[in-house]
Amino acid sequence: MIDPLAGGLVMAVSGALGLAVYVIVKSRRALPFRSLSPYERVIVYRLALGNVSMNVGYVYGVQSLGIGAIATMTAMGPLCIRAKVLWARRRSRNGALHIALRIMALIGVFVVNESWKEFGHFHADMIGGIACGILGAWSFWNYLRAFFGDVVPEEERTRIVAVADVISLPVIALTVWVAGLAIGGGYSALLSSRVLVLGTVAGVLAFLVPTILTSIAAGKVSESVSGMLYVLDSPLGSLVGLVGAHLGLLGIEQKPNGWHQVGTGVVATVALVATILPFPNSDPPHHDLPAKER
Repeated sequence: MIDPLAGGLVMAVSGALGLAVYVIVKSRRALPFRSLSPYERVIVYRLALGNVSMNVGYVYGVQSLGIGAIATMTAMGPLCIRAKVLWARRRSRNGALHIALRIMALIGVFVVNESWKEFGHFHADMIGGIACGILGAWSFWNYLRAFFGDVVPEEERTRIVAVADVISLPVIALTVWVAGLAIGGGYSALLSSRVLVLGTVAGVLAFLVPTILTSIAAGKVSESVSGMLYVLDSPLGSLVGLVGAHLGLLGIEQKPNGWHQVGTGVVATVALVATILPFPNSDPPHHDLPAKER
């Protein structure tokens, strides 16, 4: 095991610097630190806050609440994408179906992560972890809104995310230092070669590559579909555990049990149906559900 605070800091640094290099090489322009509009600066600060919460708050949340519960709470963020529109069209056929699918997806994630194990032993110290889970859900919602919504011009999305990643590094570094004093670890474990190597690899695989793939998909996948696809991370983790245990690369305890398999099937099926089902914006009037009898 590696120190989570130190590993999170290395992940943030490697992911942010890797994305900055990618954006500069691709666009042949420097990052727009000084040329952002006031509105774009607000988006940058929001994304930077999300980075801090995911790199530090997530660690605290896992320690105080448990990784299964935190993963389930975080999944609520992507599932709330365009929730206002869905609620407004809740009486339409597709609106009601999309709401039901999102509820089923959350239940599936809950089952995959066996979150009842953490929530079943609630105590006062877990309140801070719940707050971190809520902040993590907002962070994912905010990230997807920036990439797939209309809050940022399409041609500037990746560059703005890169700026947010870079300016969040000093705040993450300071937060890791403070958290290290409070709960231990952090900079005291930073110079470990294991932390540096694994943290860098994790930063590339968990932050750099997904951000690049997200930027490619942003023009091809709708905002509502992106939220459903993002909840597949828990089932994918279960699948990695199955393959790794089968090949002998991971311990047998990483092999998914029956609950994992049921939850994975639910989430995968729901995500597939949600990507095919038209979003209720385009519902014709005759698709509306009948009103209640007065």
